[in-house]
Order: sequence, then structure tokens, then C-alpha cells
Amino acid sequence: MNVKAWVWNEPCEPIALELTEREIAEPKPGEVVIENKAVALNPVDWKLVRSKTNGWQVGHIPGVDGAGVVVACGEHTNVPLGTRVAYHFDLTRNGSYSTHTVVAARGLLRLPDAVSFRDAATMPCPGLTAWQAINKFPVAADRDVLITGGASATGTYMIQLAVARGYRVWTTASGKNHARLLELGAEGVFDYHDAEWHEALMRGLEGLLLYAAIDNVGAKHAETLAPLINYNGHLVCIAGRLAAAPLPAFTTVISLHEIALGAIYQYGRDQDWPILRESGAEILNGLAAGTMKTPPIEAFEFGKLNVALESLRTGTQTGKLIAEL
Repeated sequence: MNVKAWVWNEPCEPIALELTEREIAEPKPGEVVIENKAVALNPVDWKLVRSKTNGWQVGHIPGVDGAGVVVACGEHTNVPLGTRVAYHFDLTRNGSYSTHTVVAARGLLRLPDAVSFRDAATMPCPGLTAWQAINKFPVAADRDVLITGGASATGTYMIQLAVARGYRVWTTASGKNHARLLELGAEGVFDYHDAEWHEALMRGLEGLLLYAAIDNVGAKHAETLAPLINYNGHLVCIAGRLAAAPLPAFTTVISLHEIALGAIYQYGRDQDWPILRESGAEILNGLAAGTMKTPPIEAFEFGKLNVALESLRTGTQTGKLIAEL
């Protein structure tokens, strides 16, 4: 099948990706072809485009998130043609920056009728990551949870999932995003530019400590959160991981957790995929019911994808970037 796709030929800035016509493989048993209607950009995309260590070959198609319609199926794959779906995809295979993408059927997230392709495309990578992070620790309603980087797409979904589970949620973001995050249910929002935001959080906690902290910034930043966590609490790292305990042994004995959504493609087993689909369904059904909100969306034409990805890298665009086909 011939498609139009943005291709990667060597480590480069996003602006250097090339839009070309190329052939994609026919679907194998257990695979389907998705005609993409909306494609989401994620920070991992531009990071890999610039990387020398991702194992990509010349002509690779980047992109991990998309939403569209099933238009062809491999042998013994019983997905009705025309099914509306969203998907997250294996970073090592040709991805979503294309008019069509070959996807494993076991990872498809079926869309409720009320959810648009644009809204659905915002969800897979950040939403599934958020779901995994929130479910790293046992539910304990009315406990305090900190989510750093709350204005990101991942943070947006994470705050809402945490609130739905009964936590009091605290988060960090620049001042322009505070009102939006409070509307999502956050108890308090602190400006990470303020060197004393830890102290402001402690005042808000009124003598308590955190049950859990979920860090969207990086391993070094996550280390600074460890003293804020109560005995037997939890520290979850989204960006990177902690290779060693951040506090002395046998003190607050907090549990350390790492998140790697893409690792399911190499290390996941058959029993893991229904759980992933169920987590996606929880969020998509929330979007359909109006109990869950997407991050702010900035839509653009598919032919301008390289420009949009460059703007994501440089930080000149702050909404969730969605290419519409």
C-alpha cells in the first residue's frame, strides 16, 4: 500500500523530516491497517528524531499516537472494517506520522461514538502513562498526592484520574495554568518557578506528609520530593528512573516506581494487553461522558507536521499538538 508519510533518514532536528510517498507492509495475522484521521505529537517523538541510538533505519516513520478507522485486516484478525479506534504504538516500528499505519489489533482502543478522532488522539501515550502511574500504589482515599508538571498532557490526565480515585491532589505548573488545573479538581497548584514551593506545599498539607508523589520532570527532580513523602509512601518517576534509594535505608521506607509504557512491546505478555485496553477504555469513556477533559488542543494540517514538531521541541507551542488528516 502506498501512503504519504513523514520519514526519518538520520538523526536530525524535527524540521528536517521529509514528507514523501512510500509503501508500507501488508498487515500480518493479528494486525490491521488504520487510516489515520488524527495524529498526536509527543515529546518522545522529537527526542527520538534527534537520537543516534534508537535503531531506526533510513526511511523510518516516527510517531506513537494516532486515531482513525480500520480499513484492512491481516489473516485471522476479526476487527470489523470501519471500526473507530485510537492506538499507542511500538517505537521501533513504522509509526503514526503517516496517512495509514499498520498496528497490532491487540492494542486497539475502540472509540465511543461521542469521542472525536481529535480528542481520542490526545489520549494514548499521556493517558495510558497517567493510568499506569496512578495505579502503581494502592488506592487510599483522602490521602495527599503530589503530581509535578500538572499542565502537561500526562499531568492533565493524571490529575483527573487521581481525583476520581478520591485523592487530594496537589500539583505544580506555571502561573498561566493554575486556573485550569484547579478546575480539573486539584486542591492546590504551586508555581515551580518559586524556589519556596516546597514550603508552600507543606503549609497546604497542614502538618501532614504526602502519601505519594508522581514526578514528570526527571530523576534528579524526583529525588528532591522524597523528604515530602510519609512513612511507607510512594515515589513514581515518569521521566527517567531512580537507580538508588534517595533516603537512608530503614527510615521512611518509601517505595520507588518507574514507568515505561513502551516496554510492553518487548516485555509484556498476553495477560497484560487486556489491562492496557481497559485503562484506555476508562479514560475514553470519561471523555464521552464529559467527566474527563482533554488537554488544550492545538490542531494543524498534516502537511505542517515537521514545523509543529519543531515548535514542540522549542517550547513555542504549549497545547497538545494534533495533526488532522
